[in-house]
Parts: sequence; C-alpha cells; structure tokens
Amino acid sequence: MKKVIEMEELILDVFRKSNCKAGEIIMKKTLKIIYRNLNPEEKKLFDETLENLISEDFISYDPNEGICLRLGQKGYDRIY
Repeated sequence: MKKVIEMEELILDVFRKSNCKAGEIIMKKTLKIIYRNLNPEEKKLFDETLENLISEDFISYDPNEGICLRLGQKGYDRIY
C-alpha cells in the first residue's frame, strides 16, 4: 500500500508531467485514470490526500469550472 507522501507525489506528478505553472489547471478526469488503478484502501488514502493538498493550498478546485484543479504557488514550489 502506498504512503501519504507517495500519494501526494502521484497527484502532484500529474501537474509536473503537464508542465503546469502556478495558476494553471488540469482536468479532474486526468486523476480518475490514476484513481481507478488503486485498491480500495489506496482510494481512501487518495481522497484524503487530495483534500489535504486542497486544504493546504497546494492545489484548488477551479471556482468557475468544478471539473478542473488549479495548481497553487505552494504546489508549484514543491514540484519544481
């Protein structure tokens, strides 16, 4: 089973692979590709980790589109 730090990297790696800058977005469905390959325990950890990254301002939901995630400055600083 993956650990929290590994799950954070798995999520943030989507932004890294897309070469996102702070303020840029990815489609939430991009994360669903990762999500469906996880076991039930990992899915629970994924959901908790995603909410934690949002609460700590690493990423945010795009307020205009609920289908996008926006990379915050803290997230950008961490992945680059």
